[in-house]
Amino acid sequence: MPLADRERVFARGVTGVSETASGTGAADGTGAGLAIVRWVAELHHGTAHLADAPGGGLIAELRLPADPAARTSSPSSHEGPGTVGA
Repeated sequence: MPLADRERVFARGVTGVSETASGTGAADGTGAGLAIVRWVAELHHGTAHLADAPGGGLIAELRLPADPAARTSSPSSHEGPGTVGA
């Protein structure tokens, strides 16, 4: 994946593009997965990004603070009793 696209894929609605047998690009998926991953990471004061893998390819990295006290929740309309961060 080109370096320029590595942040773009975390935006809502962005889909990946794969090569078809005819050589044209075809959109796959709904474009929500990586946006949700980053949103959850940020709710827990963490990060999500893509990096070069040794030997080629990419690594998807999700980092969350080890200290539970550092993971205080941010206000969100999706939080309530019984949800993560409540």
